[in-house]
Amino acid sequence: MNTHRLLPISLALVPLTLLLACQPAVEVTTTPPGGGPGTDDSASLVADDSDDSTVMLASGTWSLDDGEVISDPCGWNGVLAEYVSLSIFDFLPETFDVEAEEDTFRIKANDYGAKDYIECPIEDGEFVCSMQTVAAQQLVSGWPTYWTYEIDFRGSVIDDETLVGRASVEFPEVNPGDDYSLLLNGVDHEDCGQVYELTLVTQN
Repeated sequence: MNTHRLLPISLALVPLTLLLACQPAVEVTTTPPGGGPGTDDSASLVADDSDDSTVMLASGTWSLDDGEVISDPCGWNGVLAEYVSLSIFDFLPETFDVEAEEDTFRIKANDYGAKDYIECPIEDGEFVCSMQTVAAQQLVSGWPTYWTYEIDFRGSVIDDETLVGRASVEFPEVNPGDDYSLLLNGVDHEDCGQVYELTLVTQN
């Protein structure tokens, strides 16, 4: 993190904002332990034509197992690699808490700044979570502040211990001073939404 202090503020703003944006993308976890209707002995989902088939994830601590940048229109990742020698994923949450019930789960990233859990109903093996609003956490002393991210997370239940989803991140609010510095660098935060594909697995 000390490398950020060596950068001119105009360059530091660009990479750091991207990093923060990614963190929200990973806002998922917690479900009750064990399988449930709709799972077999190997914990994978079972196709069931009956109307009462259900999906039950494992509650507990989950972790980010894999991630891929799907869309980065403002080239944040290139700036990070060039000026900070880090990738977006160095700033993503590592673990999540998941609380699950039949055909739904609640998830929250640990040490991330999310205000609360988000609700994620499951239908036909697909989940769509409620919109998550996240207040940016400071990466260096005093910065950033007053940044707000909105994250849309949706995807597929692979089995009761694996989720694959896409997190779409937007920046509805930034600090006016930071916004001015970004504009000097040719960056409009409203045009820099990102999309990440994330794989989450249980640690239980």
